[in-house]
Amino acid sequence: PLRAAFHKLGKSALLPWPQMDRCPTRAKLDRAAATVLGIDPAEVADWRQRIVREPTVCNKAPYPRIRDPFVVSLFSGPSLEGLDLTRDRSPMREVDL
Repeated sequence: PLRAAFHKLGKSALLPWPQMDRCPTRAKLDRAAATVLGIDPAEVADWRQRIVREPTVCNKAPYPRIRDPFVVSLFSGPSLEGLDLTRDRSPMREVDL
């Protein structure tokens, strides 16, 4: 099946990586490979969907800019610079056993 798919699709165009989730040629090759490997073609298609969202593939930032006022306030709040964060070694309580 894989060899037949390659010969049938060998001259077919492939869309660029950022569009691989919409590439019919890749989908057909993926289905043939999944059949040979004995895995669900939907699983291969799912991985193709994940790859296309990868920032290095789609050339987009991984997260949209945060505009929620609460989240913005968290990032613009007071700094912890200069705060002494050393651990207090005292038991901090008196316990009679």
